[in-house]
Amino acid sequence: MVKFENPTNGRFYYMYIEKDLFDDMALVIVRGNKHSIIIRNYDFNCRNKIMEEIVRISNIREKRGYVRVL
Repeated sequence: MVKFENPTNGRFYYMYIEKDLFDDMALVIVRGNKHSIIIRNYDFNCRNKIMEEIVRISNIREKRGYVRVL
């Protein structure tokens, strides 16, 4: 699990990998704040693609002021 939090506005962003109902790899992204949460699943056919997406998203989060917590 990769977890980011923004200390200035209280928002958070979690990413983790799990298998979906069809036994495929999925990237699960949970984002929100203390009032709301949004969960999205993205299916990928390869673990390497998921890792590339995690790195890409992590770079964006850091540029936007999020701090990696986990």
